[in-house]
Amino acid sequence: MTHRRPFILTTNPHAAHVQFFDGESYDLLATVETLPQPHEICIPSDKSRAYISIAYRAGWYGFDLGKGHELIVLDLEQRQIAEVIDLSPDFGPHGLALDEQRGLLYITCESRGGCVLVMDEKSHAVLDAIPTEAPGPHWLVLLENGKKIYTANKETPHVSVIDTERRELVERIPLPNGSEQIAVHPASGLVYLCDYKEPLIHLIDPTRDTRVDQIRLSEMSDHLLVSPDGKRLFVSHVRGIARLRAQGVIADYKRRRAEGSATARDCTRLLRVVQHLQGFVTSIDLQTHQESDPVELSTIGGFLELTPDGKRLFVANLVMDTESMTVIDALEVEPGVANIYYVA
Repeated sequence: MTHRRPFILTTNPHAAHVQFFDGESYDLLATVETLPQPHEICIPSDKSRAYISIAYRAGWYGFDLGKGHELIVLDLEQRQIAEVIDLSPDFGPHGLALDEQRGLLYITCESRGGCVLVMDEKSHAVLDAIPTEAPGPHWLVLLENGKKIYTANKETPHVSVIDTERRELVERIPLPNGSEQIAVHPASGLVYLCDYKEPLIHLIDPTRDTRVDQIRLSEMSDHLLVSPDGKRLFVSHVRGIARLRAQGVIADYKRRRAEGSATARDCTRLLRVVQHLQGFVTSIDLQTHQESDPVELSTIGGFLELTPDGKRLFVANLVMDTESMTVIDALEVEPGVANIYYVA
């Protein structure tokens, strides 16, 4: 690699591009146009390339108009697309997890009733498709030993547990409200999941595959990230979704989508409404489960990223100091940033 400074990689599905920023000055370094809807990012330890999933042609989960079925391979040194992998007949790829020891890339997809694809990282051949028994498997975590995968399944009332050696679903852990984002503790292996309907975070013990605790939050959570030292859990939140539901904005769009009359312009309009909802960020002390005071955002929160030392947090377009939980800088990005990845 010729990069001597850290950089930040962001995806923006609604602008159909990825962007590189300097990791210290936050200056924009490059913009790479992509297929519509670049979504999740996965980067191997050698940091030579990034895998980026293409979930939809327009819209987002539950509001999409046309499924994506591609995986982009981005050359991080040349800052250009090296390859586009067609996952057809599978579609709706979201979460990515790489087992470098075994050379396998795992991809959640909405196809086959909901599955996790197993891809050979060298040949890019799809070796298997493991059912999740959930139509919307979204985020996933791979345990450090590479032997188990957990998928958060949106509205489906269970978490899927996959044995990677047997390549099969081995457990469905009940979560009555469904689950959103998912994270794993680097030391204990505890799995944390956002509840899909209530301001709760559920804790799952991977040694027993049972829910062992929960953390009640001030508001609905959206994304999670455990600090490198394992002491804190950072949480992004969004306000106002209930109000949009009450006003019928979401139901009206879903009705037109079901009738086949919704357009990409309708998607864009609804997205702009959603992006003007207010978000905020908190941190949770994982010993006491105490939640910090909120740090308000000018838009919805979304993905979280930390520097390797845990001192800086990235959310939406903001850079925060994690000790004081204050905003210290900002990236000049277009609204709609999905994923943020800090490459040291």
